[in-house]
Amino acid sequence: ENFLPHAVAEGALNVFARPQTKASWQLAQAKTDRGSKAEGAGTTQHRYHVGDGSGEQESERVFLRLEKVLKGLIPSQHSAFQAGRYTRGCFIEPHDDVAYRNFPDMVSGRECKHVRDVAVILYLTKDWKAGYGGLFGDLKTGLRHVPKFNSLVAFRVPRMHEVTMMKTDRQRFTIFGWFYRRAPGRRVSASRKKAKRKRRKKKRNEA
Repeated sequence: ENFLPHAVAEGALNVFARPQTKASWQLAQAKTDRGSKAEGAGTTQHRYHVGDGSGEQESERVFLRLEKVLKGLIPSQHSAFQAGRYTRGCFIEPHDDVAYRNFPDMVSGRECKHVRDVAVILYLTKDWKAGYGGLFGDLKTGLRHVPKFNSLVAFRVPRMHEVTMMKTDRQRFTIFGWFYRRAPGRRVSASRKKAKRKRRKKKRNEA
């Protein structure tokens, strides 16, 4: 608890909960996931809203400030974060969080596949009760965690977990994301991709 200075956490919640920020949230479901199923996209049923504050100046400023703080937890690794907004009916079915994403290699700068390594969730909702739903279910231990305001949960990926169905009209806000590590044997360099495009073009010209 008390991960952020209290005034910062209070201010972030007030901004994200304002009616004028609703336009910046987008509904996230399995069918809207970007990427291939082989890399983890669209393999888990879920429903919640995501955003990064885009489209509303103050919410974007707050998100970027919180993102900077979270990225600083493991500055030596690539990371990606979003804001989350759960409303009645939102959930995430049991899953292990394994998924891949391209990032430049920290040493060579070449683009290569990275895999999620550490998951992070910052809770920004006050006075939450178990009966509201939206609980973090740790399927490894069998425990369910009630969101606590200004608290941080982190765990190594893979780990089976879920978010239980929301049963309230109250909104549940988080900042969540992952730190990534290099995926062994999954390098995709820019030069190799360029060479592959040239070979395809040559074959088309020869046809």
